[in-house]
Amino acid sequence: MYAKFDGSGSGTIVTVWFDLGGAFLASEQHEEAYQAADQLMRDFASAVGKSMAEDNVKEQEKILKNLEKELEKLGKDKDGYYKKIEEAKKLITEMEQSIEQNLKDQEKKQEEIKAQGQVIEQAKDKVKAFN
Repeated sequence: MYAKFDGSGSGTIVTVWFDLGGAFLASEQHEEAYQAADQLMRDFASAVGKSMAEDNVKEQEKILKNLEKELEKLGKDKDGYYKKIEEAKKLITEMEQSIEQNLKDQEKKQEEIKAQGQVIEQAKDKVKAFN
């Protein structure tokens, strides 16, 4: 048996010669053997086609698995974003409270500064009393 394989577009053309030991298989001269060879080639084509289809299924399943992993990662990313948003909201609330406290502290400092100014005036008045 001799075979020649030629690529053709999306497939392959297989040409086969069956050597019978003094002649090559021909449909007119070897009808029974030709039918058997024809069936052999059809079975071969079917097996190759099935194998290619199975390989394609495996490849598509791999792609699906990768897509599912990517989706899972995206879901985790989303959860992380929500968590960061909640942390940021909490920080904003804390900072707003800190601002409120800071404003109160500034008012107290203004009062302390005013009181200290009065203390200084009293001290200056005592100095003037010695003049």
